[in-house]
Amino acid sequence: MGWINIAETEQQVRLASSATLTKSDLDVLCDPTQWMTDALINFGVKVYGDEPLGELHDNVRWIDPATVRLGKEGNAEAFDASLGRDGVLGAPRNLITAPQLPGDVNVILFPVNKGDTHWSLLAFFKAGRSFVHYDSLHPANNDAAQALIDKLHAKGYLPEDVVFESPVEVARQEDGYNCGVYVVSFARMIMNGGARPGGDALATVTSDTCDLLRLQMLQSLQPLVSYELPMPEHRPLPSSETDYTPALVTTDEAEQLEDQAEVRQVAVKRLKECLAKEAPVKLNTTAQCEKAEVSNLIVVLRSDDIPVLNLKTAKVTFAIGSQRFTRTAAQAGEEWVTALKLQIKSGITVDVTAAVTPDLEFVANQKQGAQDIGTGEEKTLEFTFTPKPPRRMFAKFVFSDPPKPGRDEEVQPTKRPFPADFEVELVFDEGQGNAMAAIRADGQIVSADDEQLGVQIPHAVKKIWPRFPGISDDRVLQWETDSEADAPTTLVDPTAEEEVDQTRSGPVRKGRWGPTPDPDWVLPDQHKNGTEEFHQQVDVSELAETIGSEEAPLEYLLENMPQTWHMNGHPIEHVVVLMLENRGFDHFMGYLYEGSDKPSNSYPASPKGKHAGLRTFEGMEGLNPEFPYEYEWETRGPRSRSNPLGPKVKQTVRGRLRTRKGARACNMPRTNPHEDFIHIFQQMYGNDVVANTADMKTAAKRDPLVKSGGEYKRPAMTGYAHNFVDGIRHHRGYKNSVFISEDMISEILDIYLPDQLPVMSGLARHYAVSDLWFCSVPSQTNTNRAYWVAGSAAGEVTNAYYPAYPKVDKVKELHADQMPEGIADKMLHRRNLFTVCDENEIEWKYYWSSHWPPAPIKGNYFKAMFPQYGGKSFNKNVPLIAQFYTDAENGTLPPVSYIEPIWGGGAHWDAGMMRAVGNEFHPVQDMTNGEFFVKKVYEAIANSPKWDTTLLVITFDENGGTYDHFPPWAAVPSGREPEPGAEKPLQFGFEFDCYGVRVPTLLIGKHIKPGTIFRSNTDVPLDHTSIIATILKWAQIPKSEWRLGDRVDGAPTFDEVLDGAGDDDEDRLASAPGMLAFDAARKSRIEGTKPLTSEDTIRLRYVGNKWTTPPPDALDYIGGPTTSMNSWYPICTQVKGDALEFKITSESGEVKAGDKVVIEVTSGPATGYSLAVPTKGAKTVYLYKGSNPSRWVIWLINDRVEGVPIHAGDEVILFAECYLPEKLKGGGSYNDPYQRLTVETGSATTRYVKWRAGEWDIWKLEG
Repeated sequence: MGWINIAETEQQVRLASSATLTKSDLDVLCDPTQWMTDALINFGVKVYGDEPLGELHDNVRWIDPATVRLGKEGNAEAFDASLGRDGVLGAPRNLITAPQLPGDVNVILFPVNKGDTHWSLLAFFKAGRSFVHYDSLHPANNDAAQALIDKLHAKGYLPEDVVFESPVEVARQEDGYNCGVYVVSFARMIMNGGARPGGDALATVTSDTCDLLRLQMLQSLQPLVSYELPMPEHRPLPSSETDYTPALVTTDEAEQLEDQAEVRQVAVKRLKECLAKEAPVKLNTTAQCEKAEVSNLIVVLRSDDIPVLNLKTAKVTFAIGSQRFTRTAAQAGEEWVTALKLQIKSGITVDVTAAVTPDLEFVANQKQGAQDIGTGEEKTLEFTFTPKPPRRMFAKFVFSDPPKPGRDEEVQPTKRPFPADFEVELVFDEGQGNAMAAIRADGQIVSADDEQLGVQIPHAVKKIWPRFPGISDDRVLQWETDSEADAPTTLVDPTAEEEVDQTRSGPVRKGRWGPTPDPDWVLPDQHKNGTEEFHQQVDVSELAETIGSEEAPLEYLLENMPQTWHMNGHPIEHVVVLMLENRGFDHFMGYLYEGSDKPSNSYPASPKGKHAGLRTFEGMEGLNPEFPYEYEWETRGPRSRSNPLGPKVKQTVRGRLRTRKGARACNMPRTNPHEDFIHIFQQMYGNDVVANTADMKTAAKRDPLVKSGGEYKRPAMTGYAHNFVDGIRHHRGYKNSVFISEDMISEILDIYLPDQLPVMSGLARHYAVSDLWFCSVPSQTNTNRAYWVAGSAAGEVTNAYYPAYPKVDKVKELHADQMPEGIADKMLHRRNLFTVCDENEIEWKYYWSSHWPPAPIKGNYFKAMFPQYGGKSFNKNVPLIAQFYTDAENGTLPPVSYIEPIWGGGAHWDAGMMRAVGNEFHPVQDMTNGEFFVKKVYEAIANSPKWDTTLLVITFDENGGTYDHFPPWAAVPSGREPEPGAEKPLQFGFEFDCYGVRVPTLLIGKHIKPGTIFRSNTDVPLDHTSIIATILKWAQIPKSEWRLGDRVDGAPTFDEVLDGAGDDDEDRLASAPGMLAFDAARKSRIEGTKPLTSEDTIRLRYVGNKWTTPPPDALDYIGGPTTSMNSWYPICTQVKGDALEFKITSESGEVKAGDKVVIEVTSGPATGYSLAVPTKGAKTVYLYKGSNPSRWVIWLINDRVEGVPIHAGDEVILFAECYLPEKLKGGGSYNDPYQRLTVETGSATTRYVKWRAGEWDIWKLEG
């Protein structure tokens, strides 16, 4: 303990250091019925103990009581000087959202006082960003704690409505004076643990433990009390059960005396001197006589095995008749002594009960005796307490070698001892004590106290967990895996500055390595308790004697990476994240649930904040919004001789549209809508608020339109039709003279149905989808994908913010997302998720699918966005998508996988070679391509040997101008964007304080309950930064090490959505990529019927788009044939009797979904011919007879699950095999895959059978 100054006045305390006490402070400490002073509380937390904690310990900051009181109760100047700008907290910052707390601490402790009558402790924890109030008389100090929070809010350190939690485990104070000692106890517990204590630890703080702590504080000051500052006014002996007395003989004195007998003589002499100054106790019996000679009864207590374990405290109760007098014994060397002073007129018998602590360390911690004593006599009664046999723990610490590829799973990896002399600290019961040890070359521990094998463990200890002081953030352990098992481990020089090689063996870092989960401690058979659920703590509460042995020590196994982390208690080894493109939630999934079809599970069960008032599913059901639009159309007036074209006449075209339930084609919308920042705001707020989108380019013009009082106004979300008119003109190059039809404008309001997107809808229904996940920025690709990876966008709002790739004629019409070029711009080198993974040696891969922009530029999107990964050394981290499928199949995916799809884009559907074909759902493309890509990714994971421990996340970067009804909420900026006046300031002055439009986000894994709708479990909604936060939380990386900004720090995580047992996983694994499981009508229709086989005949009737209103009535059959240029061609007929009959032939004989089939004519002159697609040139289906027929892939319209039997009456889609992606040269970048059988449109007398992409083209199999 540090030296304690004794000040003469209270004023000196306020002006001196925290290690200053006054005489009055000592008076208070000697009289336990007095409340603790500010200085004593400060002393108890910061100075008391063998190793003082100070004001900052283990990243916990203690603020002294006087400072808190001055900040809470003082004026503005006092606040700034104490807590505020010039004090502890520094310049105002929002503690809830700031990436770091003042001083980069994890916890701030505020002792709180109410009217000088009661103390409590208010703690702010960075983990959870919450206040916890520890009040021993809860709720006595609630208003005082709230007053401090309100003051911090008023001064700009907290937002509104911050509340605190009061743990129920806090034991209620049983006296009226120990509240200050409770504060000291809680503060020391938190500072020693470095984090929020658990309920079991809190429950250990009681009035009795506070009595003990107060006594120990007094004993630590004993030399000052007894010698340096003698104070006769202090009563040296207690007068009640809770009074304390300093030691009668100090440890230093005891060492100078010859033996314990001499120590006792000195102690008894001093005890008598104290007794002489004390009045005799008052008896209420006839034995009392105030004139009688004084009698003294002295009680001595000792342990009979002093070297092993000494007493800590001792109390003696003297019983005389019905009266009880309790004394706390004072230490006298190796004994404890107290006494009772009496005045009695005749002899009496005094019953004596002596109790010692720690109680669990003794065979019996309480003994009784009786002593006869007469008038004027001095008697001594002695008690000897026997400690339990010492308990010793034998443990061995070993590493596990990393697994070797191809090794038999039954072969256990080699175990190696920790390096010799490595230090280990065994922590007792949540930090209530510890023992230090060193590790021998064989891994066994040697006590630092007695240098013997094993460590002595007090009997009171229930649980033990290890901590390794030798591991720091900048030290890496490395060992050779080719040496003999159990050979001594040699460390690589930890000071060597060399680049971290992720392929090396044996990396171990603080917080990133841990014990095996099942169990951590490997126990000898005699110590197993049946559960083995020890994890990092080993339970020794039932082990009374030796724990382990030299021959069979407890084994602590440290596994090498990859280690299994958990989400909500479920082991998860891999997180795979696929980000798709440009679809709003309602546009894509607005009718996922409706009517009696409801989600079967909602997370969280008790939503918070604005989440609490929402519908179970926030989709399109019950909504019928109206969307006004208007535009100027330039026509020609009547012609005249002087003006043969007619004069130009401007007209205003106005209209109002509503959403369409069911997209009219699978390429809706056929024109690329505006997706950039200024247009998103018009889509949200409408033309009446944002009449000129150019106004959105400056905050000065934007904020008055979309904000009120500094807050965003609630947008109507009805500007989509109006803005789409401009999008059509821009992307199709239409001049004002071109009339834009209502039918074309209404494409932006088509809402897809679940049966139209069976893969995505089926996965959402079988697993989980969020209906309240906003994209991170109300803009386009680059800025949102930057948030997906880095949690910020370097101030970028539009794709063209950075210098773009040079445009060339071949790609300029693609309207490609412009990307930065070159690495000179330092803002491009953003700290991101993968940076944190690298720092913590967590393997990651970013799988990419195609160049963007495509040839001739051949850019790599990710490496352009983050040029620090442009070097060849990162090629292993950025492989092509083919590697993903290989890794999934082999079970070798890294812990973190991001997937980038094939990029597509273009101005409109009819742009030809100027439209790149992707598989990421970006308008303007056939949605089928994206559906099959998602199916392939899902099935790669579902069929992987690591399916049980893999979580797949599927999301979209932004809505891309497509519709959603739900207004985005205000957002917390990242805090990492450029400052005003920077070389590249915030683009458009946008402060990133608003989320973008909702997008679909799916969670897929074994432990996701079917039919789940999930949202945030906090007031903050989910966005792309939730992916980063969830991954880092899952990887057990402390938030202080993230340093990715406020948005990521405050992002809610979705790990708790994994709350299913996974019992029904096998049933849904195969059926998930489709909606057939929910199709009750088909199930009823086919009941009792047989599936189609190659022997059955059917007619093909064209349905086309079954979701039109009204539905089609005149449907075509395939009939004919007709002859042209020596070939037979099937043609359309609406007469059933003229229809051709076919058989559908598959390899198995049964017709099943996903089969490649031949469709062969079985009637008329064309019998034996089949429907065929020309290899090139023509676009008309003909009839072929030969050895190499064309094949068609048959699918039910609402399902993409292979092997489902097809029945007569089913509605199907028939894809031409030669147009599958794997059949197309170059993967189909400029050719639409999944071309399907259709009929020629128009009113020609003879209409042929064709094939095409982009339309529904449904066929019914009529028997």
